[in-house]
Amino acid sequence: MLCLSSRSPRAHVLLRRASRMAGRLNVHWYAVYFETRRDNPTRIDAATQRHLFDAQQMARDLGAEVHHIKAEDPVEGILEFARANGVTNIIVGVTEQSWLKQLLGATVPQRLLRKAKGFDLHLLSAEEQKP
Repeated sequence: MLCLSSRSPRAHVLLRRASRMAGRLNVHWYAVYFETRRDNPTRIDAATQRHLFDAQQMARDLGAEVHHIKAEDPVEGILEFARANGVTNIIVGVTEQSWLKQLLGATVPQRLLRKAKGFDLHLLSAEEQKP
């Protein structure tokens, strides 16, 4: 399961890497966007909405089952979806976060590391890999 963000600057990179991983494992995969109150369509601009739509379409083209779920807390939403759908691998892109959020351990990847017991958690850089 790849967790999508409306603000991921390199969603296409993460989608291709998740698709390859699913192919190597020979498993069905999900691309899931967790909409928080902050990401409500009335609060994000048209360019961000278009970026999210394009990422979801690319995920479908790569063979993912795409879900759009409203969740107050993305970490709880991720874990709830994973448990309900028999997911064993959770893939999250790691992006730059404020130093305060990192220091407090409040980023989504940090919180998942603490709470995702029983899951294989894959933290992927959103940067292009250089050959």
